[in-house]
Amino acid sequence: MLKNRLIFISLVLLVVVCVAEAKSPSYYDMITDINKGVDYYKVLEIKRDASEKEIKKAFRKLSIVYHPDRNKNDPLADEKYIVLSKAQTILSNSDTRAEYDDLLVNGVPLYDRYYGQYAYRYTGVQHDIRHVLATLVVLITTVKYLYQLQRYNRVIKLAKQSPLYLKKLKEMQDQGLEDPDLMISGLDKPGIKSLFILQLFIFFPFSILKGIYTFTIVNKFRFKQKSMEELMEEYRLSMGMTVEEFEDHKKRSMEKMEKFKSSGKYKRYLRSKYK
Repeated sequence: MLKNRLIFISLVLLVVVCVAEAKSPSYYDMITDINKGVDYYKVLEIKRDASEKEIKKAFRKLSIVYHPDRNKNDPLADEKYIVLSKAQTILSNSDTRAEYDDLLVNGVPLYDRYYGQYAYRYTGVQHDIRHVLATLVVLITTVKYLYQLQRYNRVIKLAKQSPLYLKKLKEMQDQGLEDPDLMISGLDKPGIKSLFILQLFIFFPFSILKGIYTFTIVNKFRFKQKSMEELMEEYRLSMGMTVEEFEDHKKRSMEKMEKFKSSGKYKRYLRSKYK
């Protein structure tokens, strides 16, 4: 259970950091052009407070002048037109324009100037990171739910094969009653509360508060002496097992131990120990 919580917290922190650092696919193209001294506003011959309508109007006007078909003798015509189109695309979108204006006002961050753009070119995914993260969260939610459902069904099947349940089932069938209700401590059927996407954005803040409460209030009682039953129960919870799974685990462990005690390896160990 502790391991699952650590994995969950790590995923949450990863998503939060990535969302906070989310950049548009055009971000490093802007940085490259800024480093070259290219100013999109000057390229379009407009002011920085120009409206979207003015931007598109300026692009239509200049595209007629700089279109490669009209400048076949200019070897840089294609490159000039690409920059012109890029400037219009970035400044016409409110999100990318805000990114570009921020770079012009505050400058290019040191990391993005010397390393980020190269990492993006050679290893980065050419998609909006926000869309990638949204897909990742949905995928994790689906896989986690299916795993929990499969685990629930497996434990139910295991419990129905136990001698205690079969005995109770036979008694109730002999009396003409319905099958006995199966209640397993520590096991709940996956529901809406177990969905990762809800745990991430709704239940996680409450988990943090609960963790703080546990650390500051409850943990002070851990120093008290505990019985073997309490220690075993803590061990079961830390392993993330239901009562039935833990009993089955103990049974298999005992069987392995008995088998080991009757092995030649164990006998050789005893002989070497008591020489």
